[in-house]
Amino acid sequence: MRDTLFQLVRVIIRDKHPNRSETDIAKQMEVMREGKIEDWIWLKILDKMYEEADSQVLLEQIKELLNSKPQLDDKALESSRKRLTRE
Repeated sequence: MRDTLFQLVRVIIRDKHPNRSETDIAKQMEVMREGKIEDWIWLKILDKMYEEADSQVLLEQIKELLNSKPQLDDKALESSRKRLTRE
């Protein structure tokens, strides 16, 4: 599944940037494999993998899930970083 996802991401990037070299695309893909996939790419994935109505339902479910997830504020994040560096 993961390989299929990254093949689709490669196609999406190629569609958006048709003049970009394979080397540049490979570098961008490597960054994504190690980090995160940008939101606009996830939207394209949903559009390509599902019919419009289904992708809209999934998008709404994802938004609800993300909104219900507790978020750390900047102070809490900084505090947790300081605790980690003191150990």
